[in-house]
Amino acid sequence: MTDFSVVNDSDHATLWAEAVTVLTQAIRLTCLRGDGTVEPADFADFLVTALVSAAANVGSVERVVAGRPGSWEAGLVRDLLRGVVGYEDEAQTLVGHRTEPVVVPLNVAQLVEDSGCLPTLLEALDGIGWPGDGTREHPFGEGATADELAVLEAATAALFERYRASYDAYAQVFADAVRLEEDGIEGLRVEIMVVIETDPEGADAEVQNPSEWDSDPLVWRLWSSARERAGTPQL
Repeated sequence: MTDFSVVNDSDHATLWAEAVTVLTQAIRLTCLRGDGTVEPADFADFLVTALVSAAANVGSVERVVAGRPGSWEAGLVRDLLRGVVGYEDEAQTLVGHRTEPVVVPLNVAQLVEDSGCLPTLLEALDGIGWPGDGTREHPFGEGATADELAVLEAATAALFERYRASYDAYAQVFADAVRLEEDGIEGLRVEIMVVIETDPEGADAEVQNPSEWDSDPLVWRLWSSARERAGTPQL
């Protein structure tokens, strides 16, 4: 029996109970044959197709068994899914089985920070006199004149506005590029949503850019292609 106390997700036991309820109801389904007799519905088909769609929603077969990939349970589940999905072009095979929207995240500040070739807002602030350590300690100290403060505050406000406008403009170009890539995905039947963070100071915000190695392959395909089409923000 599963020991739910060792699972970090507090919703695990609730989801498990709901899954058992749904599966039990599915096993009890019946179908009416042409001769008028009633027989059990095809639960095996119900289970396999539902599991394939769940795998499609998370992007891959391996994501399904990532919790304990070396276990015998994981091996059997993997074999079951591979029997339907196969090994060749898995991402394309799963596309048509998705039931949830495909969410493509974009964090522009994180993109700029990770690029290594564009100045972050913090670096740009350092360029107009603020210290580059993020403390925002006033560069003129307590002896600053009103004119010095006014000049610095005006320059800071202008810089913030320039970055915000640039990030907003880039986000629109990126979203348009995702739509162009979407048109080339054969078999996709669900919505693609682009979730965007354009706060110039939002590199650590909840919305985070995907990575090639641990993201949904379809999300990465859309994101990386849009990134290539959109280029970089014009700062």
